[in-house]
Amino acid sequence: MWSQVEPSATGSGATPENDESMSLPGPVSGQAYPGAVGDEERTNFLSGGVSVNVSHDSNIEPGSQNVAISDMIYSILPTIELNQTMPRQRRSLSYSAGFTFYDPTSTLNTVQQSASLSYEYRFTPRTRINLQDGFSQSSNAYNSATPGSEVSVSGSGSEIGVIAPYAKSYTNNGNLGLSYQYSKDGMFGGSGFSSVLNYPNPTEAVGLYNFVSEGGSGFLSRRFLGTQYIGGVYKFYRAVTGGDSSTTRTDTISVFYTIYLKRTVSISFTGGPQHYDAQYVGTPQQSAWTPSGTASIAWQQKTTNFTASYARTVSSGGGLLGTYDSTSVIGSARWRFARNWTVSASGDYFVSRNATTIQYSSFPTGHSVFGTVSLQHKISNHLEAQVGYSRLSQSYNQISSIANNPDDNRVLGSLSWFFTRPLGR
Repeated sequence: MWSQVEPSATGSGATPENDESMSLPGPVSGQAYPGAVGDEERTNFLSGGVSVNVSHDSNIEPGSQNVAISDMIYSILPTIELNQTMPRQRRSLSYSAGFTFYDPTSTLNTVQQSASLSYEYRFTPRTRINLQDGFSQSSNAYNSATPGSEVSVSGSGSEIGVIAPYAKSYTNNGNLGLSYQYSKDGMFGGSGFSSVLNYPNPTEAVGLYNFVSEGGSGFLSRRFLGTQYIGGVYKFYRAVTGGDSSTTRTDTISVFYTIYLKRTVSISFTGGPQHYDAQYVGTPQQSAWTPSGTASIAWQQKTTNFTASYARTVSSGGGLLGTYDSTSVIGSARWRFARNWTVSASGDYFVSRNATTIQYSSFPTGHSVFGTVSLQHKISNHLEAQVGYSRLSQSYNQISSIANNPDDNRVLGSLSWFFTRPLGR
C-alpha cells in the first residue's frame, strides 16, 4: 500500500480542528506554505544523497554582448537533511554543497552551497518560539540544480525580484518569531527578520548592488467560528542598497483575514496603508502614503499541492538602487499522478516601478518573468531521475548585466541517489 501523510496548510503544527490550540495564519506565521505531497511530508528522519545534473543553457552571460552564449552545465551536489519532532520541539536542518562546471565557458565554474534551519520550541502549550534561516552561495531560483526548487510561497507575500542568472552571490534570510495564545480564541505575537544579498564580483552583476534589509512586526489574531481568523499587523522595514547610497524605510498597518475551507485548504487576505521614506545620497528625503496588500491560497491534498500569492508593496527592489513600488505574483504546484511519477511547476512575475519618479527617474524599472516545469520518476527506493525546462525573461534596459539578450532557456536532466533513516521519537 502507498503510505500517505496529510500535510498541514498552516505552516505550523496546530490545526483548525483543535479547540484549544490556535493556528498561526499565513499572513503572520513568517513561514512558507508546505510544498510536499504524499509520503514526501514526513518527520523524524535522517536523509542524504548525491545528485548528478546535466543541463544546456541558451544564454549564460546575458549582458556580455549582443550574441547569446550557450553552454553545457554539469554539477555534482551531495545533500544531507535532519528532521526531528519531539513533544516540545521541532527541528529541521539541511545542507547541500557541490561543484558546477561550464563547458566551454570555464571561467564561470563555481562552488554552490545552500543551508537551511527551522526550529520551533513550545515553552507552554500556548507559548512558542520559531526560528528560520536560509543561506545560499551562487544559487538562485533559476540556476540551481533543480530550477524552481528554491521558490517558496508564503501568506505574507513572496517575491523573487531581479535575477542575475550566473553571477556569484551570497544570500542569507532569517526570521525569529514568538507567539502567545492568551485565550481560547485570542493570540498575539511578533517577529524580527533580516536579509542580505552580496555580489563578491561586481563585474558579473553590473547595475545591481549589495543589499541589506531588516525589520520587525507585531500582530493580534482572533479566531471565530472555529476556522476563521481576523487580526491586525504592524510591520517595520528598512533596507540599504549599495553601501549607504540608497535607503528605504516603510511602516505598514494592515488587517488580515484567513479562512480554512478544510484542514488542508486556506485562503488569506491582507490590506492596509503603508508609509515610506526614500533617501538617496545627495538628494532630499521623500515620503508618501500608499496602499499595500497581499492575497494567498494554500491547497494541500494527498497527491496534489498548490500554493500561490499576490503582493503589492513599496520596497527597495532587492539589489536595485532606489525605492520601488513592486507587484509580484508567485505560484507553485506539485502533482503525484502515479505511485512513482510526479510533475511539478513553479513561476514568478515581478514588476517594479519607481516610487519617487522625480528623484529616481534615472534608475531602472522593469519586470522579471520566471517559470519552470519538471517531471520526476522514482526508479527505486534509492534512485530518482528528473527532466525539466526553465525560462527566464527580464526587461531592465538600464542594468547592463542583463540588458542584452535578456531571455534565457534551460533544459536539464538529473539522476539522484539518496537514503532515508528513521529517527526515534
